[in-house]
Amino acid sequence: MPDIEASLLDVEAGRFRSSWPGPGVSAEEQPPSPIQTAGGLEPYRPSPSQPWTVERAAHLLRRVIIGPKRSEILWAYEYGRAHGIEALVDALLAPLPLPTPPGSWALEPPQSLRGLSQQEVQAILAQWRQWLEELRLWWIARMRDPVLNIRERMVLFWSNHFVVEALKVRAPQYLYDLLHLFRLYALGNVKELTKAVGKAPAMLIYLDGVQNRAGNPNENYARELLELFTMGIGHYTEQDVKEAARAFTGWYIDGLQGKLDPRGFDAGIKTFLGRTGPWTADDIVEIIFQEPATALFLCRKLYRHFVYVSPNEEIVAGLADVFRAHKYELRPVLRTLLSSAHFYDEAVMGAQIKSPVEALIGASRALGLPAGLEGFLYQACQQAGQDLLSPPDVSGWPGHRAWINTTTLPVRWRATDGLIEGRNIRGGRLPVRADLLRLVREQISQPDDAQVLVRELAQWFWGVSPSEQRVQTLLEVLLQGIPAYEWGIDKPGAELRLQMLFKYLLRQPEYQLT
Repeated sequence: MPDIEASLLDVEAGRFRSSWPGPGVSAEEQPPSPIQTAGGLEPYRPSPSQPWTVERAAHLLRRVIIGPKRSEILWAYEYGRAHGIEALVDALLAPLPLPTPPGSWALEPPQSLRGLSQQEVQAILAQWRQWLEELRLWWIARMRDPVLNIRERMVLFWSNHFVVEALKVRAPQYLYDLLHLFRLYALGNVKELTKAVGKAPAMLIYLDGVQNRAGNPNENYARELLELFTMGIGHYTEQDVKEAARAFTGWYIDGLQGKLDPRGFDAGIKTFLGRTGPWTADDIVEIIFQEPATALFLCRKLYRHFVYVSPNEEIVAGLADVFRAHKYELRPVLRTLLSSAHFYDEAVMGAQIKSPVEALIGASRALGLPAGLEGFLYQACQQAGQDLLSPPDVSGWPGHRAWINTTTLPVRWRATDGLIEGRNIRGGRLPVRADLLRLVREQISQPDDAQVLVRELAQWFWGVSPSEQRVQTLLEVLLQGIPAYEWGIDKPGAELRLQMLFKYLLRQPEYQLT
């Protein structure tokens, strides 16, 4: 196996800044420096030194959707050139109708396990496990939706922010309900989303809100609300946690809803973040969102997700100003960021390490694969370190350098090889495989020209125009010793040659970056 760190640092003579720490050194111990750019949050305006290019259009789509096709990248390029970058971003942020649930079960209250025999309980749990699998596969299918829109990216973002774990929640109806909330509020008001999440059955179970009663408060949700969901450590005291926990007392689950039982609610006076009153759960959230630290904390997380792992604090502060000015509506913040000069700086492009979802589900979408691979994709992402609805703990997946190691990188390789060959990670057959001949005919401008073919494929899957040295390597992989003039999409052996080329493209360090 190649030296992972060295291979990534060598890409395009160090153009990409991502790397992994050495053995025994965690990513947290060696945080990378923030990206410094000439541009800030002012709108990006193409210029001779910073032109609007296919690479910049690809950069935008890679950060907004999961696995863009080349035709979509070219559409974004032409749309941005014709209508402007802000109009392109607006199109990607447009509202969408909500999808059909994965099954009628998703809208039915889960059956209570109380008073049932062990055999009956086991039967219900088996049914729940089946529905949980359906939910995960349905979610993956939504990520592969052909519509160019940011919503599924935001559902993924929120699921790693307001974290719950399927093993503890158990009832898949509650997990679907939480994902439904994330879709409803995907680009909406984050303060209102925060209020709704605190009352959602999945969160009430996961962080023990159902056990939080007057006279015997449980602090789990209040602590994580402050530490991980809204403000961050250093902006509240232990007493604030205790007082907030009192305000969240009394909630229970009735069917598919969280409801307040006045008998279990502590209606007494509470002092929280310097404000005193008979605060309720909604009051606590209102107070939290009056604090400047909240907008900064949330905008740092958005920056890490859409730009780079180490926030540029000047950019974050500007985004926080936009957030507060729009009363915590998210769409204006993302519109500002995704239209900004900072976002389109070359230093930002290719600076993120793809998650398994981006690398594997994204590959399946980009390759134009039909439905039927959701189970394979779920298992591949799980083995590569991203088990949907089962993050490692309440803080979610750390991401960036943590995504790649000597165990997970080969899983990525085997999975993308499998999509091309039609085989699962263990070597068994998949129901479908990539139709590479059709793909290059549809997506490549001159598929019979070997030079054009490898350049356009590299630009598509790597996000950059390859160097001449890389072009020669790609030609060697494709041609396998024959002269370039003998290459043709309709010639014998073309599909096998394309398989070798695509497998090589998707194994390279450049593909692991976005």
